[in-house]
Amino acid sequence: GMSQSGEMLSVWPVGEHATGYVTGAGRELIAQRPDEPALPGAGSLYSTAPDLSKWASGILHGRPLDIWAHPYGWGKRTYLGHTLLEQNGQLEGYNAYIAVYPEDSITVIALSNIQSGVGNRLAEDFAVLLFGGKTSTPPLVNAKDIAQSVLQQYAGTYTAKSIGVPMHVYLRGRHLVMR
Repeated sequence: GMSQSGEMLSVWPVGEHATGYVTGAGRELIAQRPDEPALPGAGSLYSTAPDLSKWASGILHGRPLDIWAHPYGWGKRTYLGHTLLEQNGQLEGYNAYIAVYPEDSITVIALSNIQSGVGNRLAEDFAVLLFGGKTSTPPLVNAKDIAQSVLQQYAGTYTAKSIGVPMHVYLRGRHLVMR
């Protein structure tokens, strides 16, 4: 019944799509549209909040994922004394987060078309909003203008044994971009 979910492999599926953005200097947002497919299952999935709600309902009322050590990439956590199963993902310009608190019958779904560091704080901040406490505060960042000739020195392909795929860094306008 999840008719608005699927896997984007080589082309965007037919339909309406949110434009993704990454943060730039200061409050600048830079529009993104992934120009290549992500690895199957690792960023190539797309969905909507209503479809993810159906998925979460299946987790809450179907076979519990907590019987496996690492259920389909979900992480088992405890925040503020509440057990949850959570999963997140990001693709250039997009963030997604879903958490199911089975003992509390609560589901949290957050989808964003702005990729930023806030995605790293969602899990604990949502727990605070649900169960009490103080949310995190984003760090202040001072933007610096760097000459394109200096930025160009960092462009290239980087590899690391721990990552396993090459990281391509290139200059797009006034920004270094990594893919």
